Amino acid sequence: MRLRLCTISVSLLLMVASPLLAADYDASGTWTYIESNAIDSCGTAVPGSGTILIAQSGNTLTFQMDNDVYSGTVSGSTYLISGCTEASSAEITFTLASADEGSGVYDWTWSDCSDSCFGGADLALTRIHSLAAESDFPDYSGTYTYTTSNVRDSCPESGIFLESGTAVLEMYNNNVFIIDIDDREFTGTYSGHTFTYSGAYEGNGGNITETTTVQMTSENSGTGTTDWTWNSAFSCGGGHDLTLTRKELSSGGDSSGSGGGGGGGGCFIDRISIGR
Repeated sequence: MRLRLCTISVSLLLMVASPLLAADYDASGTWTYIESNAIDSCGTAVPGSGTILIAQSGNTLTFQMDNDVYSGTVSGSTYLISGCTEASSAEITFTLASADEGSGVYDWTWSDCSDSCFGGADLALTRIHSLAAESDFPDYSGTYTYTTSNVRDSCPESGIFLESGTAVLEMYNNNVFIIDIDDREFTGTYSGHTFTYSGAYEGNGGNITETTTVQMTSENSGTGTTDWTWNSAFSCGGGHDLTLTRKELSSGGDSSGSGGGGGGGGCFIDRISIGR
């Protein structure tokens, strides 16, 4: 049994209690982050990287880091985010040096009935796409073919085969998309013209986690990248570039948002077959 922790730090309470300055930037959009100087009291710290989605309204914001969603406040160019996941709490503080770059600190704690850990890392953030100002950007729902290139793989004899194929995408107004690949359905999020997922699944005797970001470059095509790691007795990883081309428009997708509630996280493009 794991105990859920939810602690709010003194710094967060002080920031909320103090008058907030008008936000210097609207950080809404898709960001990438890279960790450095990572610490982990439970074991070897491995700096990570991934995708952040921010929806800012004045001095408040929603902050999605990989699959975890937090809330926060903004004062000037300083952002303070705090929240809980199943068995941990986290606080992220960062300052924007410009509209598209920032740096900060990520701190976390974790506990179950017998153990507890703490850790954190420095963060470097870069915005890769601003939230679309217009509300009527193209509906990218439809059937796509995809191909991969520039494959990276550090796993020895991993049994990983990259394949081209077909995927059916449906967009919903609540910034959720559903993708159906080989009768498997996954859910992701989009911000403007950028589609993102982070997911985990079992394969080849271990656990695979991956993050994919796709930037639509026209109404019928897009490009992106996938990064993945495999963990079991040891860890390795890789990734590749991705190109999508729409074959046909959706033939009946409901863009009202009904039925888009699905689970969290998942695979945007299922292009890896493990251990065949």
